[in-house]
Amino acid sequence: MKAIMIVIITTLTVILFLGREGKAFPIEDQVNDDRTTTTPTIFNADGVSHNWQQGVTTGIAGVLVSIDLFLEEGTTSLYINKGAPWETDKDEYNGIITGDAGWGWQTIDLTASNISLALNETFVIGIKGIGGGLRSEYNTNVPEYAGGSLYYNGNPWLVSNSDMLFRTFMEPNSVPEPTTVTLLGIGLVGLAAAIVRRRLKKTRF
Repeated sequence: MKAIMIVIITTLTVILFLGREGKAFPIEDQVNDDRTTTTPTIFNADGVSHNWQQGVTTGIAGVLVSIDLFLEEGTTSLYINKGAPWETDKDEYNGIITGDAGWGWQTIDLTASNISLALNETFVIGIKGIGGGLRSEYNTNVPEYAGGSLYYNGNPWLVSNSDMLFRTFMEPNSVPEPTTVTLLGIGLVGLAAAIVRRRLKKTRF
């Protein structure tokens, strides 16, 4: 009896906590970060004439909360745009990013833009030069993610199978709605009450 009550109370607490938080934890979705299978190639994102787009297809539905890019020291314009390359309409995100000293992975927080994406929806990670001296890398490995390809100034990049080095992180649409959480809570409370009543009846006889 005591063990059953503990399980019910613990489960109810977890459900109510998720309902209060109202969101899931971000998880890694699409990845192309292999720098060992083949030698990555540097591409220039410095001058204003350089505009790159990497197509990415989501593996889950949710909100795009951040991306990781492999960057060299410098600054450039980063944008996120829904749709397959080549995209020129209004961006879902547009900002200036600065690479750290040397080469390394850098996380760009996109939470404030609230970019909601469906399962298997395509979007582009865009890098447009602003004269900030920044460079990045691409590889030609078999893609580790669902689709996508590298474009330069409106056309597929000259080197076949080229893809920017990146990681994407999504907050999935899998958290119970508040109404569902409430119903689950009521159900568990009712189950606990029924168990208590049965125990009381057995005690009387």
